[in-house]
Amino acid sequence: MTHELPFAEHTQAVRKAVSTWLVSMAIRRELAPRELRAVKDGLRRSIRLMRGCIKFYEEFASGKPPIVARPIEERIQAFKGRLRYLRRRLARIEGRETPSSRLTAESIERAREYPIDSLVEVGRGHMARCVAHEDEHPSMYTKGNRAYCFSCGFSGSAIDVYMTLHGCDFREAVEALIL
Repeated sequence: MTHELPFAEHTQAVRKAVSTWLVSMAIRRELAPRELRAVKDGLRRSIRLMRGCIKFYEEFASGKPPIVARPIEERIQAFKGRLRYLRRRLARIEGRETPSSRLTAESIERAREYPIDSLVEVGRGHMARCVAHEDEHPSMYTKGNRAYCFSCGFSGSAIDVYMTLHGCDFREAVEALIL
């Protein structure tokens, strides 16, 4: 009985390593058609399972008090991140990767140049309410596409402000700002 757990953990680690290796081989188009189809089917199955988990946790979290819902929402965000990763992998294997799924230095620079004044309400003296904490009085200085909060020390570009406001990752923020 004591030997089963390490063996099970080892088996799971081996499966994960083989799965990662197969996906990387599929992306480089080094697999036979039958193996490639199996990898695609496995990714599609994982995507369906991940969607089911997200749906289950969203239904479970609805109507719960914040102290209970917050950890569940964190789990949902982790699942959504994993789902985005799986979808990108499948898109690369199928050769339908969109140009926006690859960030370029130019697109990141364009997003950084986005004026913060368009994201938050700016008052006199380029001051706005900070996006990183609850702010009664404006304490975040904004000028052009940079921001700095004198209360909490938050500083960043338009990308950082967008990520903080909308709770999204870097890629999503860049894509939203350049559209």
